[in-house]
Amino acid sequence: PNGERNLLEPHGVEFQVMATGFTWNTQDRDNDTAACLAVWEHARRMLADDQLDLVLLDELTYMVAYDYL
Repeated sequence: PNGERNLLEPHGVEFQVMATGFTWNTQDRDNDTAACLAVWEHARRMLADDQLDLVLLDELTYMVAYDYL
């Protein structure tokens, strides 16, 4: 768990986490890419949801910069 999740999830905030222990020194690029794409599908759903006022894509820049997304 992380601090943000511990604080906000009890208040009904949805979290989608890649949860692979990703670093730029990956040990399994195929698995990390698949996990990234799966979480991205949740992000796309949330971005399209008119009921949500805010979607935070924490550390998305790493996924783009390292060509996972």
